[in-house]
Amino acid sequence: MIFRASLSLRVVFLLKYFSATIVNGNHCQETIQWNKKTTFVAITDPISWDDAYRFCMKLSSGFATKTYLATLESMAVLELIADRLREVEALNHDNYWVGCSCDFWNDTNGHHYVWVNETAIKNNSDLWAKHQPDGKGRKNCRGCDMLCCQMWEGKHYLLDDNCCYYSQPFICQVDCLITQNECPPLNISYPRCDCTDQLPTNQLHCDAELTEDDKGIIFWPSTLANRTIDVKCPYNDKMARRHCSLICTKDVELQASWEREDTSACMSQNEASREDRLSHLADLTIPPGQAEMVSRELVNLTTDADTFDETELALTVDIIENVLESGNSTEINVAEDVLLSADNLLSVDFGVLVASQENDNTSSRLIRTVDVLVLKVEYDNSTEGTNVSASVTIGTPNILITAISINATAFEGLTFVVPSVNQLHTSEEPSRLSGEMTSSIQLPSSLFYQLDQSEQQQVERAQFVGHKLNTFFEAVDNSTLSGFSPVLASSIGEMKLTNLSDPVILHLSYQNQSYSGNISCVFWDLRSNDGNGAWSDEGCSLSSEAHHGELMAVCECDHLTNFALLFDVYRSGPPLDPAHQKALSIISIIGCIISLLALAATLVSLICYRKTHDKATKILINLCFALFMALLFFLIGSFAIEYESTLPGFCTSIAVLLHYFLLAVMMWMALEAVHLYLMLVKVFEIYISHFMIKFCLIGWGVPVLIVVITLAVDIDNYGYHNTICWLSDMAFYIAFLAPFCLVLLFNLIVFCLIIYQMCRLNSRTSTQHEKYSYVSRLRAAIALMVLLGLTWIFAFFAIGQASLLFNYLFAIFNSLQGLFIFVFHCAMKKDVRAWWKKIFCRCEGCKSGKEHEATTSTNMSSPLKQNDATDKDTILDESTSIVNTSSAIQQNESETTEKDAIFGSPISSTDQHYQTNGEVMSTYKRHSNGTSDDLQ
Repeated sequence: MIFRASLSLRVVFLLKYFSATIVNGNHCQETIQWNKKTTFVAITDPISWDDAYRFCMKLSSGFATKTYLATLESMAVLELIADRLREVEALNHDNYWVGCSCDFWNDTNGHHYVWVNETAIKNNSDLWAKHQPDGKGRKNCRGCDMLCCQMWEGKHYLLDDNCCYYSQPFICQVDCLITQNECPPLNISYPRCDCTDQLPTNQLHCDAELTEDDKGIIFWPSTLANRTIDVKCPYNDKMARRHCSLICTKDVELQASWEREDTSACMSQNEASREDRLSHLADLTIPPGQAEMVSRELVNLTTDADTFDETELALTVDIIENVLESGNSTEINVAEDVLLSADNLLSVDFGVLVASQENDNTSSRLIRTVDVLVLKVEYDNSTEGTNVSASVTIGTPNILITAISINATAFEGLTFVVPSVNQLHTSEEPSRLSGEMTSSIQLPSSLFYQLDQSEQQQVERAQFVGHKLNTFFEAVDNSTLSGFSPVLASSIGEMKLTNLSDPVILHLSYQNQSYSGNISCVFWDLRSNDGNGAWSDEGCSLSSEAHHGELMAVCECDHLTNFALLFDVYRSGPPLDPAHQKALSIISIIGCIISLLALAATLVSLICYRKTHDKATKILINLCFALFMALLFFLIGSFAIEYESTLPGFCTSIAVLLHYFLLAVMMWMALEAVHLYLMLVKVFEIYISHFMIKFCLIGWGVPVLIVVITLAVDIDNYGYHNTICWLSDMAFYIAFLAPFCLVLLFNLIVFCLIIYQMCRLNSRTSTQHEKYSYVSRLRAAIALMVLLGLTWIFAFFAIGQASLLFNYLFAIFNSLQGLFIFVFHCAMKKDVRAWWKKIFCRCEGCKSGKEHEATTSTNMSSPLKQNDATDKDTILDESTSIVNTSSAIQQNESETTEKDAIFGSPISSTDQHYQTNGEVMSTYKRHSNGTSDDLQ
């Protein structure tokens, strides 16, 4: 126990002494070359044999070298070292430790010396000085039985044995293990012995550089020689320190050189959060040619990019830009790291990508960085000395870049071929993809004809980029147009080539065989969308050679940039300009807010004003509630994406609720159509037991069934799709568009039947009533269109040149559907207006309104009296009144033909069922007479 403690104290003392000798710089080193593989280093710093042994072992530069105390196994080696020690004055010392020792000495049994490489050294070897080894040095070693070997200057530097405790210079041996390349430099901070007497100048300094250890990457700025600099630790407030010292080069020239950094006070980077590590890398200054360690660290940090938030994504893009800006060119290994990091970012949640794009333009910047990368990446040196043009190709699972050297004066065309979208890897050669579907971009031979001679001489390289996924592009362009082909890009240096005489031909394969519909050839226009970029079809066209039934389309463009195919997911038409998209968004939001207020007023009117509710009122209440909730969740979904990163699953929940209530709106519009059909077309009421219970089961139950099935198939059907919290493409078609079209078709048929019935009955009315029929029919038609949701038909007309007009009509009429319902079913009714006036007006001047309200309330108690008291205007004040009048006329026709049936009066506010023909006829006569009197 005592021995271990004393040994520990000795090691600590020696380490402190050793560190002090390095900083003081009072000693030097000299390299002695034996052959290409073996080098000896004489160091004048006096330390013990044990410490010299450990020092030499630490000189190793990884796997490239093996270092230890020198083993002098031949006289030739010993004489070479001895000659050098005598030549250099600074090396003139009495003794130098070398790598042999004796574990024990016994005067009777002899002794045994061994080199550190475990090779024995004979006692009669010529390497020993005369009468050596004799073990006499042991007498001065205070009882130590271990002896070590030294080169003894007094005996022409032949070997002698001595006590291992003595401090003296030593000689290390370096064996290079690399056969072809030069061994890396050793970790020695001593200056060379040949030029230690030279005076330093203020012009000598250590260049700025990066270092990396377990404490992170640290930037050391340029520092004058013989100065010590302190910099802040990466992840805490402590300081790291480093000294810039003077050394002699191999050519005996004095220069400044960094010593090993001291980061003992710094916190380990493993204890830092991912955001802190990214923030530190983003703030680093990267000296030219030193970006590799930053790019390598970035790849490690982006391996789990699917959990990134907006801040981490923005920091990552900052780092990539810093790496590319750190030099005029980018090394291949750095380019590979940058491209892989960008590929990893494709796994970031799409909602985070969109939100980060809105705040920091991250996606548009990522698109630019890939273009800058392919412009700056260095060529592969493997093509040097061959007839093949200099080029480089780097690929990841989703991104492929290629740069190739070209000569504009001898250019004969060039084709860039990308493998199948499912095999976007550089290891796949086009020749090996026979039978596979590929995408390609073909540059015509006349590409440079429009350039003059001086411009042609500036052409040096062509760049190509292939994006398997268009995720970054979709995050920037918020249109509902969806890309479904690889995005191919081509450029010539930094030139802008437009209006080409012969087009650039692109063959673009479909990523999804199920796509059909309107297809557009587009390019990424960096001038649009405030410089962030947007899809445009200017200068591009779909070739007549393209066949939509196949998996390939052919495009022709008269310029170079990013190209792709777009498919219109929700409508057929060209992509809208971002300005129109913003205007439509504003119209929709304002319209929804107005409709929400109007629907709230409608619900209050229908529920609170009318004490008894007929079927039509109950159906209308359910429709208004469903529409109110659908508009509410639409507005919430418009802003839900901002909270998706902090509230996972929030966007999915909003999408489920929005889908459900939109389906409920459609079902109640269909039930409204059924009820109108029974009242106006059938006329003679068909008695249905538990009428409203059955209607509610259909109106609220069928949407539940559709939503549950959609969730059961795949919960990912709901989420952030097409820039909102909504359904995925396939789920949209099946779970929303299909039932929507069926309901719309049914409502359209019912609407036509009702209009036909009204026109037929109108031809039989009296001349006094005829002057009101045209206005009332028009008003009734508009009311029915709103009630049955027929304004949704505008979506089907948003195609071709008229797409912009019908998009605006669709946004206006559908967002204001709630307002229209309020106008036709509340605002245009005198009794409802009087009720609202009574609520808001409590002064004496409102007596007339109160009296009218009292009269109206009395009339509401009897549906027959209500119609008797209705004047010419109130008979026709809205679509329900038109329906009432038409039904009365239909009853007259029924009486003439003497049909004997059970009749349900559509003008009744209660659903009374008359069980005898006599009651039916007497009821009709009273109502018919009252109506005739009013009209007269």
